[in-house]
Amino acid sequence: MLSFYPEHYREQYGMQAAQTLDDMLADTSSRGKRALIWARELLVLPGNAAEQHLIELSRRGHLRPRTLVDMIALALLLPFVLAIVIDEFSEYFSSSHLYGSWLWSLPVLLIWALVLPLFSLAISSIALILSLLRSRQRQVKSPHHLQIPWQTIVVGVLALGLLSLTVFHDSVQCWTTNPGNAIANISQTSQCTSQTMLRIDFH
Repeated sequence: MLSFYPEHYREQYGMQAAQTLDDMLADTSSRGKRALIWARELLVLPGNAAEQHLIELSRRGHLRPRTLVDMIALALLLPFVLAIVIDEFSEYFSSSHLYGSWLWSLPVLLIWALVLPLFSLAISSIALILSLLRSRQRQVKSPHHLQIPWQTIVVGVLALGLLSLTVFHDSVQCWTTNPGNAIANISQTSQCTSQTMLRIDFH
């Protein structure tokens, strides 16, 4: 498993990581618990290895810190996108949704549908504010030097869109059933929206 990590990481932490795993396996005599340890290590391997490769690229100067932050924020949205894509494939090939599966059960659902997009939006927002502040400082020295962090803005908008889909996906009917009536009776429409916000059906 260590071969998936960058060479610099393997040289610095390889023996320590191997020893830690060896100790964990030695501390249990149950075959089931050992299988759980290996399963956990294999599950976190892709994310940890990708993170270390990005850090290594940044350390060598091939990847700017802002790009690294944008990639992390974007990666936090991948579980949401994958869950929706998997559900669509399930509906297309087997004519059934995954609402009764572990993917739609607590706390897994809240993690990919709400928590991770919130973290992504927070990271993008902080990165955008810091980038604009730095750009403003540079503009004082050079009035024509204004950089707009479009990558960060796109990731932030995407995170906000997915969050809106989670929060308001059942509220859309309050506005689209009869748009004219919805606008004319805005108080009732607002009440309908508030009652259907974050409504998650478990089957």
